[in-house]
Amino acid sequence: AKDLPDKRYSAIALNSLGKVNFIIGNYQKAAEHFQKSVEICRNIKNKRLEATVLGNLAQTFFAIGETEKAKGLLNEALIINRALVDKVTEAAI
Repeated sequence: AKDLPDKRYSAIALNSLGKVNFIIGNYQKAAEHFQKSVEICRNIKNKRLEATVLGNLAQTFFAIGETEKAKGLLNEALIINRALVDKVTEAAI
């Protein structure tokens, strides 16, 4: 994923790798992929994708019993999504 010229595709690829690892029960590896994806999303300022990946990371932490960390991540994703909705609403006005 690091070799892709567009960092957005790297973030998407890492998110996909995280999903695959989550499905097969390799939660530690899934979390690693999701965290790397979040870092890229933040670096390229892709808030929509960041919120999605934060949700996936939260699901992973729920699966391993780290509910407080998961709740914090979901709250981050919610804040981002609300800001995105507000921008869309503002643009329509």
